[in-house]
Amino acid sequence: MSILKILLIVFVILIVFIGIFLVYMGAFMKPIVSAKNSERYFFVHKEIDGGDFSKVGSTTTEIHSILDSNGIKEAKPFQIYFPPEENRNSKIGFVLHENDYKSLPKTNLNSEILESTECMMVSFPWKNSFSYIFSYMPVKKSLESHRQINNYKNTYIMVLNNGNEILYIQPIVK
Repeated sequence: MSILKILLIVFVILIVFIGIFLVYMGAFMKPIVSAKNSERYFFVHKEIDGGDFSKVGSTTTEIHSILDSNGIKEAKPFQIYFPPEENRNSKIGFVLHENDYKSLPKTNLNSEILESTECMMVSFPWKNSFSYIFSYMPVKKSLESHRQINNYKNTYIMVLNNGNEILYIQPIVK
């Protein structure tokens, strides 16, 4: 067998594996936007520069360590990102059960209660950290389209990792 045929077979196998990986990650999914009321969230967080996504992982790890050292085991990663034109810091942290939120001792974390509100919601399957990357563009496009069709204003977006899905939540402002 010639070297060219071997390279062609390797190339085809590589393309097949990449295709399987992309399907597994949901890269070809069309996100569906629904209007629902959000839950009430008990949110602890730190702020990072709005455009500096490289700090999300280290900030999440730091906050998780603080929560863990205070005996809080059940917390879901949660972020709030603001539109670039607002020039605001992103909020990176976790949502807690109400009892854990109320019993958390004073730390260097910011805390706030986010009340339930009418929102656009999109879910995307959570497989691993790459899920955030694969979901960004299709979710962004779906929310933008839904906002334009319904004449909603562009507002902040909340991102909740439920363990098996990433829930994108954007308040409806007319």
